Amino acid sequence: MQTKFLLLLSALLLAPVFLFAQKYSLRGALSDTAKAPVVSATAMLLSTKDSALLAFTRSDANGVFEFKNLEKGAYLLRCTFFGLQNLQQTVALEGPDPVLDLGQLIMQEKNSLLDEVQVLGERDPVRFRGDTVEYNAGSFRVKDNAMVEDLLKKLPGVEVDKDGTVKAQGEEVKNITVEGKKFFGNDPKIATQNLPADAVDKVQVFDKKSDQATFSGVDDGQREKTINLQLKEDKKKGWFGNLSGGGGADLPDPFALAAARYEGRASLNSFKPKQQISLLGMANNVNQAGFSIDDYMAFSGAMRSMMGGGGGRVSLQFDLDNMDVPIDFGQNEGFLDTWAGGLNFNQEYGKRKSDFNASYFYSRSDRDYARSTNRQTFLPDGSFTTADESTQESSTDNHRVNVTIDQKIDSFNSVQLTSGFVYTQKSTESAALSKTLNENGLTQNDGDRRYASDAEGTNWTGNLLLRHKFRQKKGRNVSLNLNFGMNANDLAGNSRSRNRFFDDGGGVLRDTTIAQQQDFVNDVQNWGAKATFTEPLGKKRYLEFNYGYYNTDNQADKDVYDLNGDERTYNALLSNAYENTFAYHRGGAGFRINRKVWNLSLGLDAQAARLEGVVTEGLGAPVQRDFQHLLPRFNFHRQFEQNQNLDINYLASVNAPTVQQLQPVPDVSDPLNITEGNPDLKPEYAHNLNLHFHFFNPDNFRSFFSGLFATYTQDRIVMAQTIDSQLVRRYTPVNVASNVQLNGNFAYGLPVKKWDSRFNLSLEGRLNYGPNFINGVENLSTVTGFGPAFSWQFDPSEKISFSSEARLNWNNTHYSIDERFDQQYLIQEYSGDLNLELPKGFGFNTTFNLTVNNGLSTGFDQAVPIWNATVSKTLLKNKALELSVVVRDLLNRNVGIQRTANLNYIEDQRTASLGRHALLRLTYSLNTMGSGPGPRMRMMIRR
Repeated sequence: MQTKFLLLLSALLLAPVFLFAQKYSLRGALSDTAKAPVVSATAMLLSTKDSALLAFTRSDANGVFEFKNLEKGAYLLRCTFFGLQNLQQTVALEGPDPVLDLGQLIMQEKNSLLDEVQVLGERDPVRFRGDTVEYNAGSFRVKDNAMVEDLLKKLPGVEVDKDGTVKAQGEEVKNITVEGKKFFGNDPKIATQNLPADAVDKVQVFDKKSDQATFSGVDDGQREKTINLQLKEDKKKGWFGNLSGGGGADLPDPFALAAARYEGRASLNSFKPKQQISLLGMANNVNQAGFSIDDYMAFSGAMRSMMGGGGGRVSLQFDLDNMDVPIDFGQNEGFLDTWAGGLNFNQEYGKRKSDFNASYFYSRSDRDYARSTNRQTFLPDGSFTTADESTQESSTDNHRVNVTIDQKIDSFNSVQLTSGFVYTQKSTESAALSKTLNENGLTQNDGDRRYASDAEGTNWTGNLLLRHKFRQKKGRNVSLNLNFGMNANDLAGNSRSRNRFFDDGGGVLRDTTIAQQQDFVNDVQNWGAKATFTEPLGKKRYLEFNYGYYNTDNQADKDVYDLNGDERTYNALLSNAYENTFAYHRGGAGFRINRKVWNLSLGLDAQAARLEGVVTEGLGAPVQRDFQHLLPRFNFHRQFEQNQNLDINYLASVNAPTVQQLQPVPDVSDPLNITEGNPDLKPEYAHNLNLHFHFFNPDNFRSFFSGLFATYTQDRIVMAQTIDSQLVRRYTPVNVASNVQLNGNFAYGLPVKKWDSRFNLSLEGRLNYGPNFINGVENLSTVTGFGPAFSWQFDPSEKISFSSEARLNWNNTHYSIDERFDQQYLIQEYSGDLNLELPKGFGFNTTFNLTVNNGLSTGFDQAVPIWNATVSKTLLKNKALELSVVVRDLLNRNVGIQRTANLNYIEDQRTASLGRHALLRLTYSLNTMGSGPGPRMRMMIRR
């Protein structure tokens, strides 16, 4: 039944692709008065009714342009080119002939010697500048007090996902700059969600080359889809931004003190030709973290995983690298209070445009969780189930400073210094009750755990890049990269646990209580250097040589004390201290060839590494391991046409085992989960293959993107499990022969101007295949997934916009040890978003999201509908003030549900979350320093 349903839905999703057949084509050839072809001119088709942009393209090397797949009707054709007068005429597509050829079109030269000229015209909504597509922001209508994110949604060829991810021409945008400068690091969402749309004059979309390619002039094939925001001139004088604040309460009990809700946000910006200053701030207790996972991952570490669950099982693999910055995962799980703010400063100085960038960011987050977890674990001769009820309260303070200095000494030399500093404090308290039942439903053990900890950490990193181009030969260059870092972390924790073990009759076999204090100190220092030399061979061919050396010193101390009332006794069995050094030499050569429409590079590196560890306290023998590997690499880029590219990348990589994984010292802090290292581990050797193809048609704004990501890992390190009759789990890392991960996706965007709509179809598939060992028996698990999605964006007028999406996530997990344990589940997600601009400054927005879970455990298999609504009213003559009433989760059904499928278990998790609440919000826009151009601009020039 499920299979038929999926096939039917897939057919429905594919239907729009076949509904709209190609009808008419329009072509022409542009030339100047000397009959020379006009190359790379912008040709646009506009609506005759309101001059709305319908399609755009550029002329080729012969001056020829062509539009395809056009609907029947009348159009306004406009052609533009710098230094020539605009060419504009009305064309009608009708009759039996599917192709209308306008023949040769002459573009006249501009004449600047007239005594008096009056020009009445309209602003071009889009134009090409080399490889850059440039949109005039004023040609695209957005609501009052909108953010840049709202503007991007209106641009043809640009899409914004529900989570804020921006895609341009089918590819994800990696960087968004303002006037060519960084804005709070490299997270695009900070710019799109905090800068007002009214401040933007032009949006430029292009493929940014790497810094090394820009400096050396040698294309290394590396590209990142980038958007640059050019500001209006009046926004470069003084401050602009917005302030927002609101208060409210939970419903239906608004008078309870604990139910008071608030939110506030501020964005203040000052941009000058050589200086940028931005201030951001936010505070709320309505689960709005406000910063994306990309910003978090840029400076987060592994400490979160160590402190997340509490209990006795704690690993030494941690650092406090800016832990728990408040982030928005697109979910509203738990209860989160957030305070955060930051300053970003850019300054350009000197005659050679040297740049200085600095930013400071502070955040505090208080998060409470109440979770229910159900895990089913599979064994060669059966299975067992673990039910867990847990609560957790945590508070995190974080300070982050980043500085970048890019100094251009002269045309042949440059120096770039990048440095970052992070200081973090975190306190955590957690409690958990667990029960483990065998396949017959009989309780085998239960546990009661309490955990509290205080931690702090500092992390400092630096990178110095020296680059030199040789005068004697173009393309010959050398670079030297030095990096260094220091990381210091301290944690003091107290854990108390009681565990009981039962026989099949319910009798208590064993009752153990553990009370411990755990003190951790982990200091890490690392440094490295890499030199790269490029030699041109002629005809855009290059030979590259590289050599690097890297060293990491790690010192970790773990002191465990048994507690008995006010007394504490040092536990030598669980305590240890060790030092280890991981160092490797890596060198190799590569060959690159660049052509106009394609480039290729291939290379081979050799790596020799040594891992040395010595235990200074506790048990364990010294460890010394040597690893040697050959690491090939391959990159190919092919541009078939403008905006149609293929990329193929292959890279071999090595992941060496950690000293903790090699150290045969048992950790029995949690009697239900015991870990021990394996001194015979070998490093993982992975083959990584990525293929990307993307296509964007500027004639009709159709886009297509597909990708294939494959990883084959030899000697994969997995955690083998041994589970005894009382369901005590012992974990040991072992090597398995191989592991395969495969992911594929494609996305197709289809605009239908006749219906004022855009349809998007996407499909994702995934496969994970690999073995593990359970009680000495090999278990091969195969996890497959299938995820089609379909969305519709409808913009019939400037005052109405609607979007909707349907998405499926089907998963199937097969276990070789017993097919009875195979699992299937289906998650369906549906959403809708409606915006209305009503008379007299009123506005209305409503969103509805429905998640339907099928195939989960009892109590987790349910539908979760979330319905939000906002009514707003603009005030003041310039509409700078907005009053709004916001009600979230009108149905009071918000709950977090998550399914995890692993090598030998399925886990369902439910988290209590913030429910129905209402806010009265006031927003003031500081965008009143100039009126700015509207969707159309008329200008008069006199001489």
